[in-house]
Amino acid sequence: MAALFGTTLAPITGHFGWRWGIVASFVHSSVARTVGQLHGGLVLYNSGFAAGLVAAILVSVILLLRAPDKDGARARRGSSPGLAQPGATPHSPLGRT
Repeated sequence: MAALFGTTLAPITGHFGWRWGIVASFVHSSVARTVGQLHGGLVLYNSGFAAGLVAAILVSVILLLRAPDKDGARARRGSSPGLAQPGATPHSPLGRT
């Protein structure tokens, strides 16, 4: 069951790369086994709850560890439609002028 809900962490791999995807999967496996103590042993929801915790914490850590580029902004390796593109304006939704 943990492997099935582990696919909820696929956007981390898609956005930050396969190395962070492997880290997310190992952390998810560990958290899914121990998270039952947090919510009273409801076993059905352990993997989904663990995936949410791992995603929230790991994405924050990844963004913190990324090296700033020459402009002082954090470097981006991928693009996601849910994240604002640098230089995007209401008239140029893809950041192109």
